[in-house]
Amino acid sequence: MLDLVGGWLFGLLLQGLYELGFRSVAQLRPMEQLRRKPRHWAAIAWWAIFGAAAGDISLFILPTRLTTGAWSIAIALLVPLLAGLAAFLLSGWHRSRFACGYVFALAFILLRYWLAP
Repeated sequence: MLDLVGGWLFGLLLQGLYELGFRSVAQLRPMEQLRRKPRHWAAIAWWAIFGAAAGDISLFILPTRLTTGAWSIAIALLVPLLAGLAAFLLSGWHRSRFACGYVFALAFILLRYWLAP
């Protein structure tokens, strides 16, 4: 259970830091560049890479699994959904943010599941 809550909170913290950085950079760019059609596939790919990197960094902090067996699978399915829902709610109801949060948490959890002893 600690793995579920810890992974979700860590992912939420990293997403919040990313959003703060993105918004401060967005204020520096001209408005014409911000009005371009967004490339959702590029954002989703970025979040997958960012999630995998965060999962790898988290292995240095906590190198072992806290759950085993059926709980690991349940957590791997539940955490990405909760992270996607949190990203969706915090972003002002943008549908693309659910996918970004989901992919981030999925990459995070799968990398930890695959590499943690």
